[in-house]
Amino acid sequence: DIAVDGWALTMLSKENIGYASTCNTIGQLFGYFLSNQGFVALSDGLWCQRFLGMDGTRGLVTLHSFVAVFGWVFLVVTLLVWAFKEEREQPGAAEPDGLVATYKQVIGLSKLSSVRSLCLVLLTVKVAFAPADSVATFKLQEYGMPKADIATYSPIPLVIGLFLPAFISSTVAADPISVVRLGIPLKLFTCFLSFLVVQATPAAYAYAAQGIGPSTSFLCGFVGTMILHEISGTLIFMSFMSFFNKVADPAIGGTYMTLLNTISNLGYKWPNSLALFVLPKITTPELDGYTIETMAGLIIGIAWLFSMSGLLRRLQNTRTSAWAYSGAGGGKDV
Repeated sequence: DIAVDGWALTMLSKENIGYASTCNTIGQLFGYFLSNQGFVALSDGLWCQRFLGMDGTRGLVTLHSFVAVFGWVFLVVTLLVWAFKEEREQPGAAEPDGLVATYKQVIGLSKLSSVRSLCLVLLTVKVAFAPADSVATFKLQEYGMPKADIATYSPIPLVIGLFLPAFISSTVAADPISVVRLGIPLKLFTCFLSFLVVQATPAAYAYAAQGIGPSTSFLCGFVGTMILHEISGTLIFMSFMSFFNKVADPAIGGTYMTLLNTISNLGYKWPNSLALFVLPKITTPELDGYTIETMAGLIIGIAWLFSMSGLLRRLQNTRTSAWAYSGAGGGKDV
């Protein structure tokens, strides 16, 4: 991850650095799809029977075989990059610093008020999305939707996610924070739509045992919600990545980018983990915990928009020098 972050900063010209997020988004979305929906589909006997003509008693892969195969794929691809990608010789002054110096750089970056403000945004921006991102799929299965159906319709938003970055890359590269401010309310809206779809699932699959599937209107709502969810998530992810590329000091590009990406990943993981941990503790016979989390998330999201909009504008208008790392001073505001 560190190598790829630094690679993007040195491989692309200054005017094209904002497009690194497009490459990152397309690659990660495809990888996420293979490792999530790809495994769900290939391990589900019904899906394999429906699309691969198997007997339906078992899936094509197990978790063990799936991980083993892609473990080897990972190793082979990495070795191919190492063997065939040539890199230019770097002048002595451009050689990377050692381990101790790198940690000093991270400490120095943490002293920049611009970086601290951005970290606050990254650690809190996705709290409101956690119920839809982490809980909704489990609730769909709990309420009767087969894994085969989820795996069947999941490629539709994937296609959107793969092609959307190419269409919006110039807009995102030009003004990433403005796109973030558009994507957040859109994703809040899709979180509410996801809640409505989950609530409609028991009725849609009430007669599945008799061979009667869900209605066309339910499937259209389900797929439409997934598409909007994918669009909003892609907008937010691409915009932050583009912003990171714009503000990262090339002198310590790998360290800078990886610090910001690590904070961003943490901001995605901790709300999702918390939502899954709290869910059974707040679920009662009278009220589902997913409902409580969704309503709380919407309130938190609206409050976040009002409280953080000013900070987002300040980050958007912060001069480039405020993001620069001062090696001599150990990191300071300029």
